This record gives sequence, structure tokens and C-alpha cells, in this order.
Amino acid sequence: MGCIARLGCLIILLIAAGAAYLTRGVWLDKVMNRTATSAESRPAVWEPLTAADAQRAQQSVASLGRANGPQYVNLTGAELGSFVWRAITGRAPAPSDSVEAMVRDDQVLVRASVRLRELGITQQLGPLAAVLGDRERLELGGTLRVVRPGLAEFDVRSLQAGSLKIPAAAIPKLVPRLSSLPRPEGMSPTGVPVRTPPGVGDVRVARGYVTLYRSTATGAIP
Repeated sequence: MGCIARLGCLIILLIAAGAAYLTRGVWLDKVMNRTATSAESRPAVWEPLTAADAQRAQQSVASLGRANGPQYVNLTGAELGSFVWRAITGRAPAPSDSVEAMVRDDQVLVRASVRLRELGITQQLGPLAAVLGDRERLELGGTLRVVRPGLAEFDVRSLQAGSLKIPAAAIPKLVPRLSSLPRPEGMSPTGVPVRTPPGVGDVRVARGYVTLYRSTATGAIP
């Protein structure tokens, strides 16, 4: 009976292990999320975007695609902002760009001093543009969402030019002006396209950090 009992226990353990493997998409993300957000919260303060931030972010994101890479990486608001800036403009941010970013609650905020007319924003605002100068501080608030392997989007939820808070209904009209990149299929009306390595599977924003998770669907990238 002892042998039979031990055999029965072994079968139960094998069944449990198999069930855990098959449902790993449900519980693994939760375990990883608790680990990833266990770091001490960072204060919500504006940080300038730098070339060094862009390089660190690029290296961290690329590590998710390596065979021996981590399951997730944490980025600060400045690091993510620098990564997004480079993905959109094709270059690292320079001090002259006066670009800053921060993570507040579940959103990433980015602001910069820009010429609104060059972006075509004043034309889209119509009479509202009368309260704005030629150069204003443009502030975007939103979060990063993975659309599919290799493509994410910065989903803009709030937009402010100078002291003017842009109405939510106008944001989809202005978002395409924020990037010269073509808009791939699957993008939301308020999404700015951001090219990412295929190894990025999910993104979470919390506690002052942006956590990028390794893709469990595609596996590691050689």
C-alpha cells in the first residue's frame, strides 16, 4: 500500500505541475508583477531626458530578447521617455530639446517646448489657438501599450499646450501630428507608434516605474 500511495502522490504532483504549466499565462504575470513592483516607489518628479537614459533604456529593453535575458526590466520615466523619443525621432534627446518626463500614478508624462505651428497643432485647434504663442510647452500624459510583437504605442490620454488643456475629443486629431512615423494597422486613435524589440510582451506602470515584461508567446529572440 505504501508504494501505491507514493505512486498516487507522484501522479498528483505531475498533474499539478502540468496544470501549472498550462495556466502559466494566468499566474506567472501576477508573480512577476509583484516582484517587479516590489522596488521602493520613486517620487513623481520631472526628470530631463538624456542620451545616457536612452542608452540604458535601449540596453534594458534589448535584454528581454536574449536567451538568458531577464523576465522583466524596470525603467524610470526619463529612461522610458528617452527610449520613446529615440524611437519616434530616430535620435537620442539633446539638452536643447528641453524634454522632461515623469511617472505619476499609472501614467507617464512627457513635456517639451515646441513650435506648435511646425507640428500643425494650431491649425487643428482653430479659435482655441488664439490663446497660444508660437512656442509653448506641450505636455502629454498616457501609457505604453504593446500592440503586437515589435510594435507598441504611447496611448495619449491627456494633452496640454501652454495653459490650454486640449479637449479629449480633439486629441485623436492632434496625435498623428506628434510623429512622422507611418501609423501601422492596429493602432488606437490616440496612439503614437513606438517600435520595440519582439521580446517585449507587456507593459505596466506603477510606483514610479515602467515595467516591461518579456514575451511568453514568442520566447527569447536569438
